[in-house]
Amino acid sequence: MKSEYSRSAEGNFGIEKLRTAIYARKSAEDERQTSLPTQIELCKEFISQYDMLKLTQIYREDNVSGMFTDNRTEYLSMLAAAERQEIDVIVTIRLDRFGRDVANTTSAFKLLAMYECFLIAGDDICDNTPAGEFMRNILISQNQYHAR
Repeated sequence: MKSEYSRSAEGNFGIEKLRTAIYARKSAEDERQTSLPTQIELCKEFISQYDMLKLTQIYREDNVSGMFTDNRTEYLSMLAAAERQEIDVIVTIRLDRFGRDVANTTSAFKLLAMYECFLIAGDDICDNTPAGEFMRNILISQNQYHAR
């Protein structure tokens, strides 16, 4: 039986790779957090494990709190790129790197869903079922609690 897909030069059977961005953030308040280079390297290692992901952009912020979004220029640029549909996937090592405020993080999740952009966080083991969303909300609330 002949396959309906033809293998391209990249070896991906004519299926476009998902444009993937990395988001790394380090806060000044917590010196125990993983360094930006380490966060980026861990995300690159994750991306390299999946042939369908293609790294296209790295967003990094140093000395920036995850509680607020107005001073997070890289974060806002990343969301704008998702809105313009320039990226399909965002990878970060943990949800607390993405945000530490329940309202902001929940709003960002809704925006990304609307833009058809997926967030992959290393500690997010939840799915899109009601139970998975409930567990994710608990994790986001815990992140906010620790920040405050």
